[in-house]
Amino acid sequence: MYDIAEENDGDLNPVWRKGKAVSVTLRFNGKTLIFRDSMKKWQGNLKSLGDAIGLPKLDPPEEDFAEGWSTRVDMDDPEQWKYVIRDAEIVAVGMRQQHKMGASKATTSGDAWKSAHDIINEGYNVRGDTKWDRYFPRLPYQLDRDLRPSFWGGINISRHRGETVTGPITHLDRVSMYPSVMYYNEMPHGMPIYIGNSVPDPDDLFIMKLRLRFTIKDGHIPWMMFKNGIDYAIEGLEAGTVVEHCEQWHDMTMTSVDLETLHLDYDVEIDPEVSTETWIFKSKTGLLRPYIDKWIKVKKESPKGSAERAHAKRMLNALYGRFSLIQESELCALTFDPE
Repeated sequence: MYDIAEENDGDLNPVWRKGKAVSVTLRFNGKTLIFRDSMKKWQGNLKSLGDAIGLPKLDPPEEDFAEGWSTRVDMDDPEQWKYVIRDAEIVAVGMRQQHKMGASKATTSGDAWKSAHDIINEGYNVRGDTKWDRYFPRLPYQLDRDLRPSFWGGINISRHRGETVTGPITHLDRVSMYPSVMYYNEMPHGMPIYIGNSVPDPDDLFIMKLRLRFTIKDGHIPWMMFKNGIDYAIEGLEAGTVVEHCEQWHDMTMTSVDLETLHLDYDVEIDPEVSTETWIFKSKTGLLRPYIDKWIKVKKESPKGSAERAHAKRMLNALYGRFSLIQESELCALTFDPE
């Protein structure tokens, strides 16, 4: 692509997210080509996609694909080309189905984000305003930077200690956990209000910057992990290990939900010498119910194993994490100097 753009005095514009290209747009000779990674739209392998759309993957004539595969086989053999062409066909048909369902963005989370906008704004027609923007406004850059440290990571805890057992081991999976939280729990909305070091109401949803240290309660299982290596270093702990006890104070940015969860299993001490900073949000239950209702209906009405059912499941789960994505994409336009 670099060579094509350079030879035709064109532009190559990749969109990066977390150091990886989400899409690459190539413009030259009045034409535009957009290259996307199909696996950002289908959380599975090529075989599962083929099975879901009724186009099974072929068995390779000699060996399955691996790095360097094309250099080890005879591409003059038409049997090899049948295998390659079928793989391309699976991707083409699978992505065409996604587009017909309205999923035309580069990633599943992008599809979910657009669908949620459309559903929430449906029937709301006020010039220069949308219902979505009133509930979920774009935060100013500096405010986003201040609050963003609280968005990272998630906690999934079992409060039961494990035991040595023999025989089959069962696994309990919470069905539709993310949609359930969005459906039944209060969701923060609107522009956060800064209240400085004032104490928020216990029922408020808030984000707080504070300095604290903590120790696991007797009989409880430690689970807290720091988000950066500096906090581990000052405690003399190996990065990535769970923390049972803090000798030092730690500056942290936490949501009210994380802070409440921390208090369940740890004795928490907040440094009285350092002022806290707090931003509180409005909250409301049911903001995203129309979105969840739509995709639950699609999921229930679609046959198991179908592409439609898999797409509905992805749409139900993808929206939750999208809220913490930086809303300004990282764009990188590559131009070529003939010198």
